[in-house]
Amino acid sequence: MPRCLNTYVLGDFIYTLNKAREQLNECQNTEKDGRKKRRRRKRHIIDFKEQDKRLWPQPIPYAFSTRFTDEDSRDIVRMAMWEWEYYTCVRFEEVADQKEFPTTTLAITRPRDDGLCGSHTGRVPYFKGNRQEIFLGKFCIAPPIVVHELGHVLGLLHVHTRPDRDNYIKVIWSNLGPKTLPQFDKMSADKSTTLGFPYDVNSVMHYGPRIFSKSWDAITMKTKDPLLQNSMGYPSRKNIQFFDAKAINNFYCKGWCYWTVYKPPCEHDGYQDPYDCYTCVCPDGLTGALCDTVIPSEGEHLCGGVVYASASKRTIETPNYGRGSYSPLQTCTWLIKASEGKRVAFTFTGARFGLQCYKKPLLQCVDSVEIRYGSSIAVTGARFCCDVLPRVTVISETHEILVLFRADYDITPNGYDSEVRSRTGFRIAFWEVAGADRRTIKSKY
Repeated sequence: MPRCLNTYVLGDFIYTLNKAREQLNECQNTEKDGRKKRRRRKRHIIDFKEQDKRLWPQPIPYAFSTRFTDEDSRDIVRMAMWEWEYYTCVRFEEVADQKEFPTTTLAITRPRDDGLCGSHTGRVPYFKGNRQEIFLGKFCIAPPIVVHELGHVLGLLHVHTRPDRDNYIKVIWSNLGPKTLPQFDKMSADKSTTLGFPYDVNSVMHYGPRIFSKSWDAITMKTKDPLLQNSMGYPSRKNIQFFDAKAINNFYCKGWCYWTVYKPPCEHDGYQDPYDCYTCVCPDGLTGALCDTVIPSEGEHLCGGVVYASASKRTIETPNYGRGSYSPLQTCTWLIKASEGKRVAFTFTGARFGLQCYKKPLLQCVDSVEIRYGSSIAVTGARFCCDVLPRVTVISETHEILVLFRADYDITPNGYDSEVRSRTGFRIAFWEVAGADRRTIKSKY
């Protein structure tokens, strides 16, 4: 075996025979050139223009193998499929397991290794018996993990291996075990496509910050923007992200609006709704036929809206701030706009700050405020929670920012005596500044 394959691991996706041969040839060529590092060529999403056969017909047939018998586990898989169905035009159809399927069928299998999670990428049409297996070990049966594996099934690969990932994250190689290093090989630019979508650290296809760490409290990926660290991967992710769904819909919904030449001029990276071709699919927090306004608030109090920045400071705050607590399940969304050519500056102010969270064993926001200040407000922003006032002042990259406040149920003790149950809320001051590249003026969070 070539030395460069000694540390090769499958991770959570599986090579076909042709891909394995391609990998072996590349590995051997690398050794011949005297290079120590091996690059594994992968796509962020399969180029279905060149490989139409890798696109699943609809609905996607799936069957639970005879080894996958636990009904609770089956329901979690069905729940993950429903989530993809909710955000995309992909559909799944359950069929009975059999040795020979008439067409390529997703065979959900329980491997002997309880920790094994693995899937092929896209549809592979030449397996024996038309059985394309997805392996879900006992420790993989959690909704976020199954959703991730189904992302591979549909054609997605890991965001943190994009060719441009070094612009957004830093891999802490010293905290990784040697056998896991290939999991962080970057994709080569000539063999990959990002579809022109921005980098999202909270994508369903982005690993969490401690994945494959030598010790549970050491991070293996660090965001270049320190405010985005708490937004990376699981457990901060609660749903399929906007650009995950947009990528899948880009391929699976093509032609759905064939009957009209009209294409709505969607704002904020929205795109034509395949179910209502005269309107747009909008990022979280935005609505309207063209994604030009914010969604209404939910809960006991009215809050949120479109507000405009000026040279003088203005503020937004959670309901009852300074007078009591906000209510469970309260949501508020603000779209803050500066004049064209200007930027929005913002900072947390007020004497108190409190949003429910768990601090141990890992930080996990229960309630949070997310601020999207990058080049696209459709991309996950910085999330803040717990009880320490963030000491940050930030200037946006464009003339607007999106602020999303989301509250959940009352917190449940987790046994670590580390819960923050405060519902004090927050106050944010904002104002308009001259156009400039976004920068953090000061940061301590």
